[in-house]
Amino acid sequence: MTDAIHSGNYTAIDTETTGLNCRSCEIIEVGAVRFRSWAPVRELDILIKPKIRIPSFITSLTGITNEMVEDQPRFDDIIEQLMAFVGEDDIVGHNLTFDLNFLSSQGVPVYTSGYEFHDTMKIARKNLKKGQDIENHRLGTLCDYYGIDNLHAHRACDDANATGILFKKLCKNFY
Repeated sequence: MTDAIHSGNYTAIDTETTGLNCRSCEIIEVGAVRFRSWAPVRELDILIKPKIRIPSFITSLTGITNEMVEDQPRFDDIIEQLMAFVGEDDIVGHNLTFDLNFLSSQGVPVYTSGYEFHDTMKIARKNLKKGQDIENHRLGTLCDYYGIDNLHAHRACDDANATGILFKKLCKNFY
């Protein structure tokens, strides 16, 4: 077990993207929430201007429009800020491989920087049986199951915060 599981000190992250393929799509929002002793203490929420237009189905899902990102920085311009925010914390996420692959494809050295990773979806799949304990392992379903508010689902900072709280609940129940 790592320090995050015992101490409750970690950073939860989430990204919103222009699509599902990290080779052809881009990050349009990154959110990170630092937790200390299981409580959120600081947030980083950055909209990012992609090189491609945001598809309408992504705008429908996230509420993020091309106009909202028009004057925002490019992803390359926020990498150092994101890395400084995470620092040496363990990284928590839901379906974390998706976010890590996007971050890595856009130049963040997540896989080579010695981070410990905790994926709330993997923890839930291991401990909550689909169809028996829970309908599915989506973030929204798990938030409903544990009574976690996530009023702005599919916005990076809100999803990161909900994931960080979910991690606490999962750790308290299963570790």
